[in-house]
Amino acid sequence: MEKVSIGISTTSMGNGHLMKAFAVAGALEEIKERISDLIDIEYKVLDEKDYFHPFMRYNKRFVETVNNLISNYVPSIYKRMTLKSNINLIRFSEDLFRKINFMSRPLKLYDIIISTYPPLERIAKIDKNTKIIRLLPDIFGHSFYFIDTSSKSIYVVPDSGLRSRILSGGEPYLDKSLIPRKEDIFTAGIFASRENYHSIINNKLKEMLKKKKLNIMLQLGGAGAQQDIYISTLAKINLEKISPLYVAHSNRKFFNRLLKEGYRLGLMSKKEISPAIKEQKGLYKFNSGISILYHKNRKLAVQLLEREKSNNILNVVKPGDVTSGSIPHLLLPPIGTQEIENGNWAVEKGFAKWITNKKLSEKELGELAAETINRITTSEIEEMHLNLKKLDHSGAYKTAARAIVMTTPNRNVKNRLSSFLSLS
Repeated sequence: MEKVSIGISTTSMGNGHLMKAFAVAGALEEIKERISDLIDIEYKVLDEKDYFHPFMRYNKRFVETVNNLISNYVPSIYKRMTLKSNINLIRFSEDLFRKINFMSRPLKLYDIIISTYPPLERIAKIDKNTKIIRLLPDIFGHSFYFIDTSSKSIYVVPDSGLRSRILSGGEPYLDKSLIPRKEDIFTAGIFASRENYHSIINNKLKEMLKKKKLNIMLQLGGAGAQQDIYISTLAKINLEKISPLYVAHSNRKFFNRLLKEGYRLGLMSKKEISPAIKEQKGLYKFNSGISILYHKNRKLAVQLLEREKSNNILNVVKPGDVTSGSIPHLLLPPIGTQEIENGNWAVEKGFAKWITNKKLSEKELGELAAETINRITTSEIEEMHLNLKKLDHSGAYKTAARAIVMTTPNRNVKNRLSSFLSLS
């Protein structure tokens, strides 16, 4: 039987790239089950840290930190960083990184790589004939994602409006010399995980709205910013109406701060806190109605988060990962240019709302977020869910199916996957 090997490249910088990688992996697993009689599919999620030399990782982390600070605080300079002269600098830097990285272990020979973050396939040792599907995780086309590789690349974006802006030259952060051919860029839809894709289809909302309390999650960003906002909500959320789930991911500092503040406010007892501190891996529920999700392993924390999304009706979060869809958002202030674009798009589509556009302290933002949660109505939530359901959530499935078809001449495989191949 023919065998296809697929790598899914990602990074642990934040959580958005990991979410996309796991969504594609879940879609591949489901598709694999459907066509196991026709083709043998092997896939693996590839974290760049496992393929980069330690010195390279430290340098890359420093560059990314500086890039994010410039994007957030000096957007005019950030825009100039997308011009051709800076693209050449990125190419030079990556070529240097590639040389530094020569002693790292090579990527296994994959037929195709689905990339959620491009440096891995541009720097690690990779066969020059390996095909690449480059997935854009945001409503944002940056030159960084379109810099050429030695392999033929196609691009997948979550929204048709973004595709149109890219092709027309109207995406301000994409240098016009890097605009791909029309036949090499496709709209797939948003990248819901396997669990959340089926949750949306099966419409679990009605069942959840019947509960006495509304399950609402408050998700810390992957980089750990805005902690004081979430800490400030603990004293203000109406626990007679709301069952809040605080998502600490793998951020131990935030996890400990939540436990400490919860204990101070009388919302958690020492008896309840003790196993959480000892185990540090899982979903912890307290008698007050508060829950905390934390796992010291970053990848397992992201997988836990994705599973819990289908059990909640709303997420209070910054707009870093709205293109995973699956749950309506109350949006905190953005960090970085791409998050502004993400947030505005989600609000325009009607499944998200900004909590405020005012400049407030994190304590004030937390108190306002709690007030917003307390007064939200079921009709508002239903409207946001209805708007969310109008979107195409099959981006991970379409991307996975296209990767398989690109690697095999078997027409029976293509026919079996035809329902997933309606990329536009």
